[in-house]
Amino acid sequence: MLAQCSLADYAHQVATRLTPDEEARQNLLERIAFAYETSKFDDKDEQFLPTERLGELISMDVIRNVLGLTDNNPFSKPETEQLIGWIHDNAARVFAITILCNVSREGAIASMINFLRPTVNFKDSDLPIPNPRLTSPPTTPTYFQDVKRFWNLTQIGQFYDTQWKFLAPIFRPGVYEYDLEPDCILPFTRKDKLTRVGGFSNVYKVHIHAKHCQMDGIGEVRQCRFQLLVRSILTTSSSSL
Repeated sequence: MLAQCSLADYAHQVATRLTPDEEARQNLLERIAFAYETSKFDDKDEQFLPTERLGELISMDVIRNVLGLTDNNPFSKPETEQLIGWIHDNAARVFAITILCNVSREGAIASMINFLRPTVNFKDSDLPIPNPRLTSPPTTPTYFQDVKRFWNLTQIGQFYDTQWKFLAPIFRPGVYEYDLEPDCILPFTRKDKLTRVGGFSNVYKVHIHAKHCQMDGIGEVRQCRFQLLVRSILTTSSSSL
């Protein structure tokens, strides 16, 4: 017979008792939250993860601990190391987004195994996924078809929304025009006042996060200033830089 306890005691015990993988997951979520930078461009401030922070956050040990793939797991050691290595080298963003979508440990393991399969092979280079809300009727994207038990349409919509925090563009020398998705979060840490208004565009000066600005001779955020031509505001839903 189970020992009786008050509702308050039960709630406290359940809320404070963490398994090792739950503790590792919580730690990762907190570290991601602290690593975000704020994009200062649109009327609403949005958060993005600077590109170099991903490797600092998603190590092989972090993947192993968050998924609970330590010594006592149902897979062989070669299979375990293959999965962890593939995630680390090819799908660190997909892994982080999956964890941010509150998929269970079991669901995260099944999802990453599914994504690894040659017939699926869903990795970071396949991002962004299309907006699942734009299909009529809403349908589960191909990548998630075989793990629908863990991914309802609401969670897939959350995956779509969250992925943009990990996909802030990098601006490179000699490239002056960029075709960006409407939901893309721009890595601008400061926007100066409007410098020019035209019939079809507005021009601003912005400060680009140093790790997203690979211009020759530029190493400081405060030095990384460029004129930005924004056509999306007055014409279409895409942005050209």
